[in-house]
Amino acid sequence: WPWVTEMLAVLWKHPNVYADFGAIAPKRMVGTAGGWEPVAHWMNTMVSDQVLLASDWPMMRHDRLLTEASQLGLSEESLAKYTRGNAARLLDTMWGTSLS
Repeated sequence: WPWVTEMLAVLWKHPNVYADFGAIAPKRMVGTAGGWEPVAHWMNTMVSDQVLLASDWPMMRHDRLLTEASQLGLSEESLAKYTRGNAARLLDTMWGTSLS
């Protein structure tokens, strides 16, 4: 913040760029006027393959993060990519291991 839409545009233009939102509570990405509103929509559509789950632990507990992630309104497929699939695919690419 405050360059949320610019960050999303970089993700959209460059498929090898990834982002995480470790210091942002997922509930802040929906239904608020804080500037994060486009994130959940784009996570469900154009950049669903490029977002990674990050907790910023101990600032945000894992159980809270996962509970709030379900409030993002993501499709089942996009939520699976966000919570595990994208990181597994990225690590597979980087180290040639299979985590999927």
